[in-house]
Amino acid sequence: MQPRRSASRRNNNHEEHSSSNMAHDESNWLVSYADMMTLLFGFFVLMYAFSKVDEDKFEVVRKDLVKYFGGTLKENPGASNLKKVLDAEISKMMGEGGFKDQVKIKIKDNYIQMNFESQILFNPGSAELTPLSAKVIDKVATEVKKLPVEQIEVEGHTDIDAIQSAYFPSNWELSTARSSRIVRRFIENRMDDKWFTAVGYGSSRPNAPHLDPSGNSIQENKVKNRRVVINIRLKPDGNLSLEEMNKIGFRTVSSETPESQEAKEEIKKSNDKLAEVKKKIEEAQQRYKEMNEKLKAAKELEKSVKEMDKIVKKTEELERKVQSVESQTKELKKIDSGQVEKK
Repeated sequence: MQPRRSASRRNNNHEEHSSSNMAHDESNWLVSYADMMTLLFGFFVLMYAFSKVDEDKFEVVRKDLVKYFGGTLKENPGASNLKKVLDAEISKMMGEGGFKDQVKIKIKDNYIQMNFESQILFNPGSAELTPLSAKVIDKVATEVKKLPVEQIEVEGHTDIDAIQSAYFPSNWELSTARSSRIVRRFIENRMDDKWFTAVGYGSSRPNAPHLDPSGNSIQENKVKNRRVVINIRLKPDGNLSLEEMNKIGFRTVSSETPESQEAKEEIKKSNDKLAEVKKKIEEAQQRYKEMNEKLKAAKELEKSVKEMDKIVKKTEELERKVQSVESQTKELKKIDSGQVEKK
């Protein structure tokens, strides 16, 4: 009877081990669930913190999050971002010559319009760029080449006063020559000539009335009407965010202000928080990997236990057969001994 007791003891040990292993497997999902809830809590706390940051700073973090988690990010930035960048670049250069207020930039959807009062680009009655204006156009060309341009139209405009020049019979020729000169300067900067159209309107399209109701010239309006307008049309999906503009080389004047410095610090803090979240995610991923390895090992162990079960069952079956044989042997011995006694 000793073999039966031994087999029973092994079976009890196996059942206890299986129960313990099953309890361990059932508790694995709790660890993953707790990690997930902790990360979600941290993520929403981070999002709440970002709600105190302005839209431009949040955009930086939003892109980082999308980049980290994978997938694509569809841009829908406002034109105001583009205006900040271009306005800053042009105003900075115009400020060197004291003409900062004589350049206006307007942006709507995929259109950029730069309005230059002509005296900052050309001398009176001339279609040759001044040294400063040549630098300005070169800078505009450098920055505009970075944009997804579809078409550029350069308009030349004059005031109502008749021109006194041997080269230009009328304001029509002068305005056309000026717009053509700017286009030529752009092309000299290796811009695609297929983008350009040069047109001269003379005095036919004033920004403000040339004359007052009495027929007298309005000098202030004449200055406004003498202008060159650069109209840039971008491709339909060509809007760029402030962050993207900075990445391709645009600089803003506001980067030199205390407010910008504060914004940079806020962005740095946000990036630090994002780094912490990334670290926690990486740690959770590592734990998840380790748990998968443990689960794999547990499955291997379970497989081994099943094999052991089969061996135990076969052993028990063999023990039963041995006991049966032993019992039969004893019976045979009794029978044999009885027959011997009768003889």
